[in-house]
Amino acid sequence: MRAFVPAAAYGREIRSAQTVEQDPECFGSRGVVTFGSAGFVVISDRSALPPIDIAEMFVTKKWPFVSIGQNNCELWWPSDELAARYRKILPAALRCYFVSLANQRVAETHLGYKIENAEVVRNPFNVVYDAAPPWPSIDVNSELRLACVARLDPATKGQDVLLEALAHPSWAGEMGLRELDWRDLWNGSD
Repeated sequence: MRAFVPAAAYGREIRSAQTVEQDPECFGSRGVVTFGSAGFVVISDRSALPPIDIAEMFVTKKWPFVSIGQNNCELWWPSDELAARYRKILPAALRCYFVSLANQRVAETHLGYKIENAEVVRNPFNVVYDAAPPWPSIDVNSELRLACVARLDPATKGQDVLLEALAHPSWAGEMGLRELDWRDLWNGSD
């Protein structure tokens, strides 16, 4: 988990960050966490919702916070008790950010609750949205290179779906992958 110290209070740009210092033995409700002079804290731990104990601690201590939901799964469902805790705590966040509308909707379905202070923010990338790079021309003597830029995690990133699609017989026709010299690149972190 990271705590971010924004350069401009409540601004959309987060310019500097410092790791939250935590005593592993005191992680939960005792919460040995230091923030220095942060105007608010951003909770981002690669899941859909902030750790409930941390969010409850922030509310109890009146520490302003936002959360960033990076990941969600239709298969994970909170218990009724946990969902009730989230419904009580999330309105206290300055914002509950999600990196996609789908992640937000799944969280709301799981909680049985519309998160009124939710907002979608896209992860930054260095490509303009309307970019139209020229498509490379290929023939049977060319090497086709495919890239899958994501951590290797088929359950959430769908590499299994990509491989299944590439194995489909429709790729075997004229100029299909089976007739081309091709390779793939898996680029990401674990």
